[in-house]
Amino acid sequence: MFRSTSFRSAAAVAAAILTASCGGGNDNDAGSLVAFNIVPSSISFTGTNATTCGGGTGRVYVYGGAGPYRVDNTGAGYVAISKATLDRPGDFVDVTVTSGQCITNIQVVVIDQLGRQVNLAVSSVKGT
Repeated sequence: MFRSTSFRSAAAVAAAILTASCGGGNDNDAGSLVAFNIVPSSISFTGTNATTCGGGTGRVYVYGGAGPYRVDNTGAGYVAISKATLDRPGDFVDVTVTSGQCITNIQVVVIDQLGRQVNLAVSSVKGT
């Protein structure tokens, strides 16, 4: 009986060591949990005077996460995006205010391959 228990214990320890030593992937694997963010996380355009809303184009970079990334524009009547798909970390999308109207926190959503998302808030305000 002693021999059987010792054998089982040794086998369990060996199995644990083999399991712990199996290789993992790097941070670029689809299942990795690399921090996912965009820079900047908001864009605001200011008009030239108190009666004019701002306009223009801003560039937003994606970092981390698991590419490729999908870019969803929830304010298509007010905001345009240059790309609907980004391939890898470091890629960018240009965001343009198109309406000529003042807008507050229109969302452009970037979603990575694992379904995680980050939001870009786009605003256009009157100047002073």
